[in-house]
Amino acid sequence: MESLVKEKAKYQVEKSLYETGHTFMQFTPVGRALFLIFLLGSIPAYYGSKYASIKYFDLVYSKSHISAKPSTVLASPLVNSAVSIYPTSERSYSALATITNPNLDISVGTTNYSVRFFDSSGKELYKYSDSFFLSPNEQKYLVVPRIDTDFAPASAKLEFTDPHFVKRFTIPKISFQSPTPQVYSQSTPQAFVVEGGVYNDSPYFLKIVRVKVLLYDSGGKVVGATSTELGSVKPFERRSYKLLWPGQPYFAVARAQAFPETNVLDPENLRLQADAVPQTGGGR
Repeated sequence: MESLVKEKAKYQVEKSLYETGHTFMQFTPVGRALFLIFLLGSIPAYYGSKYASIKYFDLVYSKSHISAKPSTVLASPLVNSAVSIYPTSERSYSALATITNPNLDISVGTTNYSVRFFDSSGKELYKYSDSFFLSPNEQKYLVVPRIDTDFAPASAKLEFTDPHFVKRFTIPKISFQSPTPQVYSQSTPQAFVVEGGVYNDSPYFLKIVRVKVLLYDSGGKVVGATSTELGSVKPFERRSYKLLWPGQPYFAVARAQAFPETNVLDPENLRLQADAVPQTGGGR
């Protein structure tokens, strides 16, 4: 049966070739030549038209292709205040400055900065280094918690270069509750104490949380500043902190205010925990 099918197929092929050849031989010699020229010319014409069509559609639709290319972010420069210096003991000092991002839709990713301290002759006494980040239209404090030097600094200068401006379509919203810290003096060991807590009122696990604390006198004037790092904080978790200034401090403190922060622009610093449940009592 299989051999019969093969023979039949062979016969059909031979018949088609014979009929084609017979038809071709009926052409005049000039007709046969023109037919061969047309047949041979149609092959490159086919591939040529195919290539031209591909290039045409690529040119037309390339304008709508989604592409990811580096772009220059046009941003207004950051604005910073002068650096204020506060003595905290006989040979130690803290310092404070503010920095502001005036851009309404541009963030500032992690940017390194330094604060250089000088004596009255302009000689550098100390250099403190850290980093900051800013959400759009945000102002924050930059705190030098403590430096130790044998000579009193007469001035200080805040320096930073190449702020990392970036546009973000969405920024995770992290909310903290931080009641007014307690301030008091303890006798054993003798020290001035600031004690408080921070409540993470969000479903995010936070890798690093920092608390900046400003100290005020009875007239509302800042007389000192410091900061502490709490490490990681779980969703809806309350963490406590206790800051001590050994001995008798060089300032009279009437109250303190805490400013907790975490880097919402760093995806490695945040992890959403969908099954997190708020604690009863929150940040109280």
